[in-house]
Amino acid sequence: LHLKGNILWREIIGFALDYGLSVQGLAQLEAGLPDEERISGKAKGNFSGDSIELAQLSLEAENHAMGFVLQGLVSGLEGDALTLDTRAEWHNLHWPLESETPEFTSAAGSLQIKGPLDDYQLELAADLEGADIPSGQWQAHGSGDLQQFKLNGMSALILGGELSATGLMTWDPAPAWQLRLAGSDLDP
Repeated sequence: LHLKGNILWREIIGFALDYGLSVQGLAQLEAGLPDEERISGKAKGNFSGDSIELAQLSLEAENHAMGFVLQGLVSGLEGDALTLDTRAEWHNLHWPLESETPEFTSAAGSLQIKGPLDDYQLELAADLEGADIPSGQWQAHGSGDLQQFKLNGMSALILGGELSATGLMTWDPAPAWQLRLAGSDLDP
């Protein structure tokens, strides 16, 4: 682990750090992980007891040309009402990492989550493809809580046409889903 930067220790703790990490033996933890990976990135923001503001939390997997950046505010850390106002962006995301033909890839994308965990809003925009996912541009938005997610709208420009969906997915007390799908000009 290599860590370099500054921490300003006051009532509000500020930090600006660069890090580098070389990990070995990952393949023993999870199939699909490389045996060795070099990860680097930056962490910049402020911590003030009940909240953390991330100007930037980045991760670059050097052996796989993959990157991830998280920005935003997480508040309510000391209570029961954790609230998010976050945005994540990525490039060259794929799984499994050690595969000639990944099951899932995303050349680029973003995910935004806003609100308390018991009433959050979510927006997704991504280029996706995979073994069972047609290549295309996918967008989704909805709202949820700790028991369910309401998909207010999803659209995917795939297979020469468009697929759209709305519906409800629950996971507590048991996984269940009810979706309405519509497609136009799809050419499988």
